[in-house]
Order: sequence, then structure tokens, then C-alpha cells
Amino acid sequence: HTIKKLALCAPSFDERRLIALGGSGQLEIWNYHLGFCERVLTDAAFTQVSTQMVVSADQTKIICNAGWTICIWNFAEGKVESKVEGHAQYVNSLDFSKVD
Repeated sequence: HTIKKLALCAPSFDERRLIALGGSGQLEIWNYHLGFCERVLTDAAFTQVSTQMVVSADQTKIICNAGWTICIWNFAEGKVESKVEGHAQYVNSLDFSKVD
């Protein structure tokens, strides 16, 4: 697998994987210790280049921006679980909050 336009990467919390987000709207999960792509996550509606990506502490969710939209990926199912649309400006910062 090769991402033609790499937008950004984030390490997983287990420090064995790298999540690469390309401009083609796909996430690639790489095992960087062994040097191969484990999974490719795609969504037909997710086509814009992302500039922000965050992996949840429990590694079940990945959030990223797509222009003025936030996409929430379900890591286990390998698809976009939901989208938050309608921001007045470009989304330029993301994070998960801890709920007590």
C-alpha cells in the first residue's frame, strides 16, 4: 500500500502502529516495527485532505477534520461512525475530552 499524498501521521498508544492519513480520504494502519500495512480504512464521503487527527486513549476511535467537517472513525468497524458538520470556519484543532 502506498499513500500518494500523505497529509499526516499519528502513533498509536501501543507504540507499534502508525496511522497515516492521506489526501485521498483513507486511513492506513501501519505496523512500523514489521514494516507492513495492517489495514486500510476508507469512506466514499471522506475525500478532503485532513490536517488534524487524534486517536482516542482506548484506541477505539479516530477523529479527523475534513474541511469544515469532523469525522469520527470507529476503528474496530473500519468506517466513519458519525460526522459533525456545519462549522462556520475550517476545523483546525481536535482532541478527546475525558469524562469522569
